[in-house]
This record gives sequence, structure tokens and C-alpha cells, in this order.
Amino acid sequence: MLNRLKIPARLVLLGGVPMTGLVLVLLLSFQVSVSKDRLFDQLYQDHLLVLNDILLVQRLLQQSALDEIRLYRTGWASADSTVASVKATLEQASQHWLAYQQARTDADSELDRQADLEFADALALYHDWLQPVGSDALNIRILNDSTFNHEISERLDSYDQTLNRLIQHQLDAATLVQNEAATLTGVLAQGYVYGGSLLVLGSLLLAWRIQRSIQHPLHRLRNLILTVESNSDLRLRAEPVGNDEVAETAAALNALLGHFQQLIHSLEQNAGTLSGHAVRAQTISEQVSLSSRQQNAEAGRMKVSINEMSLAIDQVATRSGDAASLANEADSLCQKGVQRVGDSMHTIESLARHIDSTSDIITALHSHSIDISGVLEVVQSVAEQINLLALNAAIEAARAGAAGRGFAVVAGEVRNLSRSTAASIASIQTLVEQLQTQAGLATGAMLEAREQAQNSVGFAISSNQTLQDIRNAVQEIARLNGSISIATEQQQSAVTGNLDGIEALNRSVGQLDLDASESLRISQELAGLAGSLRANVRQYHTHAEPAVRDAS
Repeated sequence: MLNRLKIPARLVLLGGVPMTGLVLVLLLSFQVSVSKDRLFDQLYQDHLLVLNDILLVQRLLQQSALDEIRLYRTGWASADSTVASVKATLEQASQHWLAYQQARTDADSELDRQADLEFADALALYHDWLQPVGSDALNIRILNDSTFNHEISERLDSYDQTLNRLIQHQLDAATLVQNEAATLTGVLAQGYVYGGSLLVLGSLLLAWRIQRSIQHPLHRLRNLILTVESNSDLRLRAEPVGNDEVAETAAALNALLGHFQQLIHSLEQNAGTLSGHAVRAQTISEQVSLSSRQQNAEAGRMKVSINEMSLAIDQVATRSGDAASLANEADSLCQKGVQRVGDSMHTIESLARHIDSTSDIITALHSHSIDISGVLEVVQSVAEQINLLALNAAIEAARAGAAGRGFAVVAGEVRNLSRSTAASIASIQTLVEQLQTQAGLATGAMLEAREQAQNSVGFAISSNQTLQDIRNAVQEIARLNGSISIATEQQQSAVTGNLDGIEALNRSVGQLDLDASESLRISQELAGLAGSLRANVRQYHTHAEPAVRDAS
């Protein structure tokens, strides 16, 4: 029942119930005090005032009036003064008796009727005593002492006894009132004792109940939080009971645990996706590294071929010089010239074949560079996906607050690695484009050299056909040898340029291999980070049905 009340309402109840009991005790005390005041008023009005009137009447009739009479009998007072003073005394006595008659509550009692009769008889006695006898004497004067004392004893003393009985009656009634007041005092004291005890016990019981209604839900909620912290079990839930602040806190904790459970589950799924992408990036990096090594090997072989072609061109230049120096001996060496022309033709044909091979190699190099561009585009796409996943992980970590700081750091490192990979890919792309440009230039040079070789073959054939007229064509041969020398120098320059391009290509491929190795290392680290993230996330239990714990 207390769980349905808010904690401030329970505190108000804790303070209000004792205060209400205290107010009730005070009201009871006030009622008892009013009753006692009423009894004391009754004691004063019905008994003390009445007793005062009776005592005054007794004193006036038994003492004051008799003293005046005795003074007159002894001659110490005159008749007139005695009559006046006695009548005044009797008047006072009559007034007090009338006041007594008006105040008494049991006027119909036998004692009151007897007292009224004896009061009237006493007044009649005093009036008889005050009757004049003669010109200057009163009736009391002529009475002897025995008669006077007898009348006093018979009539006034009897009235005095009756008054004493009335006084005793009033005292007895006052005692009853006093006893009733004492009884009320005892009842009030018992009410204070029992009421105070019940109030204290009730307050303690209420305080104990309120303390239990607040402390037990807090202890259960605390135990639930400690269990979640120690077991990393986000499936646990509190069971809100009642409508108080503790129940609201339990409901809020359940909502928070639900949010954490969804967040951890989402992080686990994203970690799995990130791990898959990291494995794909690692595979692609391995393929790029393998392709770069193969391209490096092809470039080495092409370099060897170009060196061989350079040697052949050197030989052509040497042969052309020899042909120029032997032009003057062409007449005598015509047969040898035919043989040399044949040799030259074979050499030029070999050179043409080497040029064709070199052209094919350069074409294959250009094709491989295009393939490398495609691979780099795939790697660039993977890096962009990794960057997007890292951005999503950073956003989810920011939503998690303090609990997601570690994930935010990991996401930041992943984004940095993705940017580094993208930058490396851009650099490799630039180098590959340069390689494609150089390969295109080399291809053009090879085509030109091939055309020149074909021209040389045609020239050798023509020389073989016209060797019989060598003497007439010596000058022409000299001119042609000069042309061959110039063409050979051009070919030597072209081969040297191709060799430099091949060396640049070799360096670019080496750099590509290094970048691919770096990308492979980054992919491996990214896979390790994804695995570590999944391992950390799996420490939290989130998949099974939530276990409900009572938080009341």
C-alpha cells in the first residue's frame, strides 16, 4: 500500500500521523480540562458559595446577633442601638440565607426544609427578644439567664446543629466533586500514558514500515545494478512495483538497459561487417602486392631485352662504320660485301624481332597498368566503405556517451587508416598513370624502331640486288651508310630513353609493392581491431530473453 504513495507523501504521512495523534491527545486533554473546570465551577458555585452563605448565617445568628443581645443584657448597649444592630444583622443573615436558597440544588430535601423552618424560628426568636417591654426596655431584658440560655439551647443551638449538618452535607458533596475531578485527572494521566505509548509505538511502527518501503526497493535496485556490473548481463530487468520514485527509477533503468542492449547488439553486427570488409581489403592488398611483384619481374625482363637491343644497335653502328670505311675497297670486296649485306640483313631481322618482342612487352605493361588502375579503383571503393563504416561507428559511439569512448577511439583510428590508404592509392594511381604515359611513349618509339628495322631489311635486300653494280653505287652506299649511322644514333637515343622509362617503371612498381604491403598491414590491423571490438562486445550478454528481477 505504501508503494503506491510517493516518498514525499510517505514523509508527510510519517509526520502527519504523530501530529494527528498529538492533536487528538491535546483535544482529549482540553476536554478533560474543560470537564475539570466545570467541576471546579460546580464546586465553587454549588458548594463553596453555598457553604460561605451558610457559615455567614451561622456566624451572624450564633455570634454577632447574640453578642449584641448580651451587650444589651449587660447594659453595655442601649435598646435602640441593640434593636438597630440586631435587625441589621438579621437582615444580612436573611440575605445570605436567601442567596443560599437560590443557589442550592436540593431544595426539596428534608434537611433543607428543616433548615428553613429553624431559620424562620431563629428569626422569630430574635424578633420576640427585640419586642419592647415598657417605655425603654426590651423583652430580652426581663428574661432571666436560665430562660435565655434555654431558648438559645433549644432553638438556636438546634438551628446551629442543622447548619452544621448542612455544612457537612456541602462538604460531602464538595468531596464527591473533588473525587470526580481526581478521577478525571487519573483518566487524563492514563490517557497521556496509554495514548502517548500508543502514539509512540504507532509512530515507530509507521516509521519502520515507511523505512522498509523505501529501503527494500533501493537495496534490490542496488543489487540489480551490481549484478549487471559484475556479470555484464544487459538482459536483467527490474520489476517496478508501485508508483513511487523508486518504481520510476526502476522503469528508467529498464529503458536504459534496453537501449544499451540494442547498442551493443548493433555494435556487434557492425564489428562483424567491419571484420568482413577488413578481410576483403586484406585479400585485395595481397592481390595488388602479388601483381606488383609480377609487374616488377616483367619490367626486369623488359630491361634485359632493351639492353640486348642496345647492344644490337651498337653493333649496327659499328657495322655501319666499317661499311663506310670499306666503301673505298668495295670494288675488290664486292663478294665480301654481298656476304656482309646478308649478315646485316639477318642482324636487322633479329633486331626487328627484338623490337617486336619489346613492343609486345611494353603493350603488356600498358595492359597491366590498366589492370592495376582497376584494382586501385576497387581498393579506393573499399577504403571509402571502411571510412563510411568508421563514421557510422563514431556516430553510434557518440550516442553511447561515456560508454562508447573506446569505440570512438577505434573508429577514429579506422578512419585515419582509411584516409592513409586512400592517400596511398591516389599516389599509386598517379604513378600508374605516369607508367601508362611512359609505356605509350615507349610503344610509339618501338613502332618507329620497328618501321626503321623494316626499312633496313628492305634496304639490305635492295643492296643485295644491286651489289653487282656496287662500284657504280659506292657513293650511294657511303651516303646510305651515313644515313644508317644517323638512324642508329637515333635508335640508340630511343633505346636509352626506353631504358630510363623502364627503370622509372621499375621504381614505380617497387613503390606500388611497398604501398600494397602497407595496405596489407593496415588491413590486418583493421581486422585485428574488428576482432578485438567483437570480443569486447561479446562480453555483454544481450541475445537471450531478459531475466526479470524484482526491484520492489
